[in-house]
Amino acid sequence: MDTLGQKEAAVRDRTRQIFRFLQTLHDHRNPAKLRIQDHLWFRWFSGFPRHESVERGRREPEANGGPSATEFSLRARRPKLTAAPRPPKDIAEWVEPGWDDPARELTFLPHRKTLDEDGRTVEVALGDDPLRIEARRSWEQVRNSWALAERPARQAMELYEALFTVWGWIERESERVELVLGDGILRWTRGPMVVYHPILLQRVELEFDDSVPEFRVVETNHPVEFYSSAFPAGEDFDTRKVMAFQRELDGGSFHPLGGQDTSDFFRSIAARLSAQAEFVADHPRPSTAAPILGRDPVLFLRSRSQGYTAAIEAILKALERDDPVPVCLAQVVGLEPTDDNNGEPEPSPRPSPSGPNPEILFSKAANPEQFEIARRLATQNSILVQGPPGTGKSHTIANLIGHLLAEGKNVLVTSHTTKALNILRSHVVEELRPLCVSLLESDADSRHQLEAAVNAIVSRLTTSDEVRLRKEGESFKCERARLQAIVDNTEQQLRLAREADYLPIGFGGKSHTPSEAARWVAAGQETQSWIPGPAEAGAPLPLAPDEIRFLYQSNSLLTVAD
Repeated sequence: MDTLGQKEAAVRDRTRQIFRFLQTLHDHRNPAKLRIQDHLWFRWFSGFPRHESVERGRREPEANGGPSATEFSLRARRPKLTAAPRPPKDIAEWVEPGWDDPARELTFLPHRKTLDEDGRTVEVALGDDPLRIEARRSWEQVRNSWALAERPARQAMELYEALFTVWGWIERESERVELVLGDGILRWTRGPMVVYHPILLQRVELEFDDSVPEFRVVETNHPVEFYSSAFPAGEDFDTRKVMAFQRELDGGSFHPLGGQDTSDFFRSIAARLSAQAEFVADHPRPSTAAPILGRDPVLFLRSRSQGYTAAIEAILKALERDDPVPVCLAQVVGLEPTDDNNGEPEPSPRPSPSGPNPEILFSKAANPEQFEIARRLATQNSILVQGPPGTGKSHTIANLIGHLLAEGKNVLVTSHTTKALNILRSHVVEELRPLCVSLLESDADSRHQLEAAVNAIVSRLTTSDEVRLRKEGESFKCERARLQAIVDNTEQQLRLAREADYLPIGFGGKSHTPSEAARWVAAGQETQSWIPGPAEAGAPLPLAPDEIRFLYQSNSLLTVAD
């Protein structure tokens, strides 16, 4: 193996070691959730109340025979609650607390103490008075009828309030949490380890319409996931089966709310999972050892850390395929890439002393540092710019986006937080903003931005033609060249003015510093001020040389008396 090949192998080995360390560290700090109750929040579909304000979505096949689709997975409107009928006056003091809760049974005091006509304390039974018995019977029927109808509404309100809490949670911490719909509940006890988790997952979005008001759980554009972490490796389990399950999912159209095809997929997994494994059509019952796979869709809120694991696994797979290691990673592991320049790293281009490059088309005001960044990007594969908040990083990226779009390139900007992307989009000039589509945690916002971008592009194409755009481009190019010439001339004059503060002045074969010349002028101001000023550079003398000579000779020819 030659020297270059050895260096590439060393870069690949070091990079692999770093990402394996990061994977192990992440797994140690964030172990995979094996039980559904270990997540931040969860709610079974089977536990949703049967009420007109709660509607569950169904997967209906599309007309063209494509994959199933649904407008929403869950819709929950705020239900209208009614108050419990108050007990009659005759039995009001006999009813125990909780009578206005439809989930509780009515209870009455069998005896209570009261005062008789003589003021003595006596004990009275509820059934002593026939009027009380009749009042109790009549009111109990009315109240129980109300409770039967009100109980689903109260359960629907409890679901609505729970979704309201989850919605506020997502709004506050959208970078940390995400809502997921799951099905294919696997129950499997393997020694001390208990698995109780869905294996088919679909990321969803919780939308809130305050005009109704109602919550809607809608699907995102993310593909259905196979939760491989529910199958931890062990001596009694071949992990290659998980890869086969994943391939089948990639080739099918299965969904947590799917129909018979999804059930057949789960049944096939159970048959190959274990000799004792079985599939059930409803929620799986607890099992001591044999795995059971059942169906009961569940909505749960999880941490976004799972995406970190998937990203690292993808990088490690790419390293195993001998994909080229990016230059930035080679720099991280301490092995700089080399070129044909005797094995030395490629030198960084020096700043041009002639000012900004005319080929760099920034859309916003720029400083020399931003021009230098653009110049380096043209010759290097990567560049790192660091700085605390408020130092202009977003402004610089927005300028680079405008320049790269002017070159006909596509730009992908990634960020750890959604807030950073929103701030960056606001920095992009308004003319280019319709071309910026953000893939945020809110797929609805992303779709709105995509629609706005398409409408803006179509509007521009319908109101302009190629000839007109080409003429406008040439006009802008000429105008930019004229303005650039003015800028260059102004910078040249400014540079000359600044140089005049420290460059030596040559006069009469001698060199004088500007400070010495200034002191000489100040000292001879009274005797030499007869010279008209200000004097322009290159202007002709007001007198001929002979006249000046005669003028100075007159000092000796004329006396004080004259």
